[in-house]
Amino acid sequence: MKAIDIILNTNDYNLRITNGDFIIGESDQQHIQTILHAKAGQFYETPMIGVGIVDHLNSGVTVTRIKNVITKHLNVDNFDVKSISVGDDFTIGVDAIRKG
Repeated sequence: MKAIDIILNTNDYNLRITNGDFIIGESDQQHIQTILHAKAGQFYETPMIGVGIVDHLNSGVTVTRIKNVITKHLNVDNFDVKSISVGDDFTIGVDAIRKG
């Protein structure tokens, strides 16, 4: 079952507003993206969630470790991670679906 939420702009995470109204839509990919970028403690209801991916990529950590950290944090948010890819330019692709 896909989550429905208020949609954010992908470049600055501000609320997406059209004609004075919030935009509502499927938000699973948005949730994955925000979990990857946020650091632990930035989500008040679930303070342990937040990969802080920029810190990991700048630390010289292995790709395997990055994949494990991403999987762990997405599992906490009820995602079933099928695969994670990390490109040579550090682009990250996540194939995950929300559990029931």
